[in-house]
Amino acid sequence: MGLIQTILFSTYYNTLAHREISHALFYILSQGYSVDVITNGHQSESLLLTETLVNNRYDIIFAFTRKGFQRIKRYAQENHIPVVYVVCRQESEKEFILDFPIARFLVINDESEFNPILFSDNFTFTIDYPFVIEGNLPMNKIVADAPILIVTDERTLLKVIPVLNNHGEYQFTIVCDHPRSIRALLNANCEAMNTAGCNLEKQIQQSSLILGNGVTILKSIAYHKPAIVVGKFGLGRRVNMDNIEWHYNTLFRGRPGAVGDEIIPFNLLSYEIVSCMNQSASDKQSECSQLFGWIAEKQQQITERIDKIIDQTICPVAIDETTYQLSSIYSFIATDNDSYFVIDRRWMKIEAMIDSADYHLLQLFKSGATLNSIRPHVTHKTSQQLDKFMQYLIVHKFIFPHAKSTDL
Repeated sequence: MGLIQTILFSTYYNTLAHREISHALFYILSQGYSVDVITNGHQSESLLLTETLVNNRYDIIFAFTRKGFQRIKRYAQENHIPVVYVVCRQESEKEFILDFPIARFLVINDESEFNPILFSDNFTFTIDYPFVIEGNLPMNKIVADAPILIVTDERTLLKVIPVLNNHGEYQFTIVCDHPRSIRALLNANCEAMNTAGCNLEKQIQQSSLILGNGVTILKSIAYHKPAIVVGKFGLGRRVNMDNIEWHYNTLFRGRPGAVGDEIIPFNLLSYEIVSCMNQSASDKQSECSQLFGWIAEKQQQITERIDKIIDQTICPVAIDETTYQLSSIYSFIATDNDSYFVIDRRWMKIEAMIDSADYHLLQLFKSGATLNSIRPHVTHKTSQQLDKFMQYLIVHKFIFPHAKSTDL
């Protein structure tokens, strides 16, 4: 086995979701690689705080969010280190990088719509939402009379409060950003607390059932707790082995198939709560264990996918022996003077003007070719000029290694 590859991970987060993703990516990368991290986090967290870049030679850089990328942009450029730029789907347009030759785009599926025009399939890869299951989390016994936990936004809470008030036989703990605004609406069986002062993991462990959406549901499954999805997109009902894949792919946002804000039916939510609370502890625990196993397997697949992306990025085949293919994002328009405009089809922007000799050279890569195979057909450049031209084509994504993202 060779030397451990070294990675620089640069991240900047100002939301809880970004922090969760940063932590998960750091955990995944640190399993098989030596990782240094630059972040705006604190040393008390799992991420290493590094104020300045150390004099180190990294094999690859992972950058999450535009601010995380800006911190390492010059360093990567000066040291010729490939950059994998990580972005969430919902931020892909806002965070897109135009002015730097990114080696790979890694897009995280966070249930939002995705604009494929921005990202060529040739060097863009997607992963499911990364989530950390570190070792063996405590599998607490489900206590029937433990409180039911609700973690969601105030808009969704207004849809479910009537159901909570109606079930005086159960105790409910509500965690939200503005508890004072809803306390006047609650019966005595409901307690509201602020997200800021809440240890969510501890609350989940002490609860018998969790209602919520997003990462809250993932954490509930990680602690072997039953969960019901409620959110902006309505009632997703209880998470089980029949609907877990759909819920995971949409990050537990609500009802399967919903396309916008929906009501949460009183009777259906009431049924889901009562049905879960009346289920035997053994059946409940068995189903929770199956869900935990499914999530753990999914996270392992994400880890393996990232490993392959790293291998393809920092351990390429020698340039002379690699098969390259012409990128699909470029088209060519002939001019009157025996030259061609190179058009970026995403923006219909003129990227360059090339002569007919270079045009025909590029066409040699249309179906895939190696540098060695095209050398005999190139008479207008010296061997050194051709090598330099190839490097330019690769860096600027005119051609790419002939390996589709689906191969990963």
